[in-house]
Amino acid sequence: MRSFRHAILPLVAAGAIIAGAAPAGAQSYPSKVIHIIVPFAPGGSADLIARTIAAKFSDSLGQQTIVENRPAGGGQLGVEMTVNAAPDGHTLLVTPNGTITITRHARQLPYDTAKDLAPVSMLATIPAGVAVNDKLPPKTLADFIKYVKERPGQLNYAIPTIGTHMHLTGELLKAASGMNIVAVPYKGTGPAAAALAGGEVQAGVADLASLLPHASRGAIRILAVTDPKRTSTAPNIPTAAEAGVPGFGVQAWIGMFAPAKTPPAIIARVNSEVAKALNMPDVREILTKAGVEPAPSTPDALAGVVRDQIDNFGKVIKQANIRFD
Repeated sequence: MRSFRHAILPLVAAGAIIAGAAPAGAQSYPSKVIHIIVPFAPGGSADLIARTIAAKFSDSLGQQTIVENRPAGGGQLGVEMTVNAAPDGHTLLVTPNGTITITRHARQLPYDTAKDLAPVSMLATIPAGVAVNDKLPPKTLADFIKYVKERPGQLNYAIPTIGTHMHLTGELLKAASGMNIVAVPYKGTGPAAAALAGGEVQAGVADLASLLPHASRGAIRILAVTDPKRTSTAPNIPTAAEAGVPGFGVQAWIGMFAPAKTPPAIIARVNSEVAKALNMPDVREILTKAGVEPAPSTPDALAGVVRDQIDNFGKVIKQANIRFD
């Protein structure tokens, strides 16, 4: 498996570089209300980030910034609205990576996320982990892999719905480690983590925000984070690469995009405003309390992550014969 490590690690450092002065071509931007489209219902991480940034944009850019939730079609409506909007920087998309790098493999879409959207910036990463029920003997990821290999096809792991980022991360981990373990889908990360804690399944892959409460009461053990590097949310938990699967690293993220053909000067201006907002202490506090880590990036860095994930997720979907219907 081609690792996402080299694409992800430079992102936060890059964010510090891009917060400088706006290019001259963007001096007249914005000239009207800015619309940030979130392709999911209110209340999720993408919605929280969009609303937090929108408030800062309104202050710093001097134009009202409105968040619009367009949840129909599993995110398709919101993405399509952005693709078809005028490429002038006044319509932006804030979305989790799944709508950009996974949905395209699930069904035919009227757009190409790799060509019809212009990356603006990574906004945040969502730390995830692989965990086991506390009654299972393995204490480390390496021990767990050995335990599963000794019982091929006999163990189950919880996932939040077929074809989600967490599911594909689990399948990539299986492929990288040679495990034969069966995915059991639930209706979201919360129910998946609860099922693991209750002993319905032996293991699970979910975001840390869902896993940590169960770990703190001793119902589960988080063996590793699946991210390319350790997370500040739980810095004592090793990465999967450190714990037994060298080179492994898959990142869940939320990013900002604009319609393709948006002028580079405007992309750079919005990128600069994103970096400035995400480095504000109050913004960082809001996001970290919600279980996400601010991670501004350059447009090129985000474009590289998108390309890598489209490629890697496409391969594992085909290899694991994952069906979305």
